[in-house]
Amino acid sequence: MNNTIVTYRLSPRQRLYVIGAGALIGFSQAIGDNFEFGIVLFGLFVVAYFAQARFRTELSADGIESTGSILGSKRVEWASITEVEDARMLGTHTVRLHTRDGQKIRLPAPIDGPLTRDDDFGLKLERIRAEWQKRSTAPTA
Repeated sequence: MNNTIVTYRLSPRQRLYVIGAGALIGFSQAIGDNFEFGIVLFGLFVVAYFAQARFRTELSADGIESTGSILGSKRVEWASITEVEDARMLGTHTVRLHTRDGQKIRLPAPIDGPLTRDDDFGLKLERIRAEWQKRSTAPTA
């Protein structure tokens, strides 16, 4: 996207829980009967940690582009968004977009939860809502 306004990413601290989980699971296997499996498992969690560095949400004059997997990016124009929601599940807050064609799209960042703390989540959510309302014919909520 061109004309980028702001980009949100998961911080290294937010992604750190992946390494912790990998260490816990991998080393529990390694000290048991499955040393090789434990090391491979830990390696997979390390790969996941670095893969999450690619997760981002980018706001531009045209809309929102989200990258959250190795499968690529998803782009949504401001005018096709009908709602910007604070989606909560198991104590974790994410941003979910509702579109005119009925899709519900969860953005990979920002995110706030017990393991992925982001003290600025509310400000980031409001910034996304403000950009949507400014750049589309969105109803004021």
